[in-house]
Amino acid sequence: MIDSRIVVAALGDPSKAAQAWESFRTEIPVALYPSELAWAGGYIYFNLKAVDLRDSYLRNIYRYNYLANNYKLAQVTPFLKELTTKTKVTPIKSFGISDSTYSIGQRPIGDFDFYVDSKDLHIVKKQLKLMGFHPLMGITEDIFHFQIRDSRGSWNYVNGNEVDLDLHWKLFDHLTDLENSQLVFQNSTMDVGKYGEYRRLNLELSAVLLGIHHNLNSPVHWGNLFDFISLIRKVNRDKFLRIIDQTETTLVIQNLVEHTEGILGSDIFSFPRNFRAEVDGLLKYVQSLLRRIIFHLRTQVETVLNKSRFFHLTKRPFRQADLHTNLFLYLIWEFFGSFACAERLLNKFGYGFTKHSDELIVASDQNFLLGGEIKLGFGWHFRYPNQTYRLARYPDTRIIVKGSTGKLIKIELDSDAWKYFSTNYINVFAGGIFMGSINKPENSIVFRIPESRSQSVEISMRRHPYDVRKVGGLNLHSSLFLAPVKQIEVIAT
Repeated sequence: MIDSRIVVAALGDPSKAAQAWESFRTEIPVALYPSELAWAGGYIYFNLKAVDLRDSYLRNIYRYNYLANNYKLAQVTPFLKELTTKTKVTPIKSFGISDSTYSIGQRPIGDFDFYVDSKDLHIVKKQLKLMGFHPLMGITEDIFHFQIRDSRGSWNYVNGNEVDLDLHWKLFDHLTDLENSQLVFQNSTMDVGKYGEYRRLNLELSAVLLGIHHNLNSPVHWGNLFDFISLIRKVNRDKFLRIIDQTETTLVIQNLVEHTEGILGSDIFSFPRNFRAEVDGLLKYVQSLLRRIIFHLRTQVETVLNKSRFFHLTKRPFRQADLHTNLFLYLIWEFFGSFACAERLLNKFGYGFTKHSDELIVASDQNFLLGGEIKLGFGWHFRYPNQTYRLARYPDTRIIVKGSTGKLIKIELDSDAWKYFSTNYINVFAGGIFMGSINKPENSIVFRIPESRSQSVEISMRRHPYDVRKVGGLNLHSSLFLAPVKQIEVIAT
């Protein structure tokens, strides 16, 4: 948690800022100053200048940021000029607001975040490759297409000189490509500058974006807070309120502003009374109560033909459509209840639901798949370096095991991560045959791989038929994950 005196010194009334900074400097040794001062130092420096106070330490932070940012901008400018000849580039976040009208030394620029319309993504990726940039962690095109493109809104590209470009095809991950594109078009203007012709976001959308990124990253990084509060004091109120309504971020933004107002002891922005939110809150409470009642009744008398398993389809961002052998057939199967008997029937004719790609295996997977020929199908999330598990995605994650019928296979979850998942248990099927469940606090299952005509068996880890998750809003990606799979091993018998 950030020291509140830093927030007051950076964003509060200048007279209060001077008192807060003096208290902080008197009490905290320089060697223990937090990293947030790299982001807050420029703001504190200018805030104290307003009451004619000069602080050499803060001045040095500002000067360092100014020099370092200019050096980085000089490195990146030729590449951005080249990109703007291919498509409309929109600088965003700290990069987007670091210009002549907004002091370039105010905060450090970490990487260079820019947005491009998703329809131009292939053009930009091709141009980045021509300019010597490569995707972070050396991901392949298949990994990008199957595991990253639909599950997040950005990825970093770096060159040999460590110039870091953060390519965004979404400003807000929980919105669709089209919704993001419309937001940018409606809230930006074309400008001409040192990068050539590019889009400049208005203050209102820039502020919302910074506020949401602060909300998502505040446990580990507070840098966006200072820019967010600085911008929100300058926005057009009606435009700002319209954007937070469009992006479904009203509650998050309002909570952040009111929390900061509590620290500063002064008003920042006046929100109208949100009657709709109050009604929504009441409705959510009633729905939650009804769900608990229905769940209790269902556990008393639960039948296979419970109607809640029917007429639901996986939302598009979850599907990984290109890894299905026949997406239309799979969606029909899912729509009519995901019955394992239908899957077994298809399996008898040698037909499965998933394809595989060898490109989905990365270096950190070397101890993940053991003892046999195991291929990853649809449903797997990208694995980051040093992560001790692979994330299986809702509602259905699959592997293909070849040439191991009759042998035992063990699926083990990461116990430390599993206990924090909202999923209480997952069901495991092999060739459409129910093999058992992994229930908390258990973290593994062992079963014998059934015989198959094709010597290739699909194994599915999936949700209970009644676990129809309500996904959307900022919680979209926290709803994405089913279980953390540590290891899959075919055991010699």
